[in-house]
Amino acid sequence: MSKILVTYATKQGSTHEVAEEIGTILTERGHEIEIVPVELCAGPDGYDAVVFGAPLYMGKLLKPGARFLQKHRESLAARPLAIFALGPRGLPETRDDAQKQLDRAIQRSRLTPVSVALFDGVVRPDKLRFPFNRMPAGDWRDWDAIRAWGSELAPKLAITAPATA
Repeated sequence: MSKILVTYATKQGSTHEVAEEIGTILTERGHEIEIVPVELCAGPDGYDAVVFGAPLYMGKLLKPGARFLQKHRESLAARPLAIFALGPRGLPETRDDAQKQLDRAIQRSRLTPVSVALFDGVVRPDKLRFPFNRMPAGDWRDWDAIRAWGSELAPKLAITAPATA
């Protein structure tokens, strides 16, 4: 059994909901899971593996998430890391741009995740500022795809020896 940190940055709460679902799946696969927002997370030391999630805003990972990756880069590099992001609104033309944005964010972090996933996101205009609060509301998350990715993570995050700090 691996001890896995599932940490996330969120603005509207939708990334937290995805992190919870992934944590549930990994728990069902026999892993010990802790789910912690990046703002409250001391870092990955003491965990065998990490799942990190953040939304994409204006072409970049939400700032608290990007800061977490940079601050803990060395420790994250020492253990299996999976990264997911929420971004586009389910439109093919926005998905390609969002994938490029996620790829750039990972490249900037200088980390090599064992798995990366981009999921369609959520728009909750009541939680956004102008001009984004004029966007139509919607939830484009594909829960089947999220669950499939979470299921595929278990063997990719498996550890043969405890991680060292």
